[in-house]
Amino acid sequence: GDTVKAKVIPMRFTWAFISASEDREGTFNLMTAQEGMVPAAQKEDVNGTKVARWFMRLVSGGDIAKL
Repeated sequence: GDTVKAKVIPMRFTWAFISASEDREGTFNLMTAQEGMVPAAQKEDVNGTKVARWFMRLVSGGDIAKL
């Protein structure tokens, strides 16, 4: 019966950032795993070239406070 309220702020990540060889704290694996589930409205492509994706950052349970 608890209520959880969340403020969601979409973040734009360039494809260069997502596909960089340097994995930033698991970001690459997380984002590439979600690539197949991203709706068209969250994709920025130009002539078939991936430019950017809009994602929401995941938070841990410790970041959520019971109201």
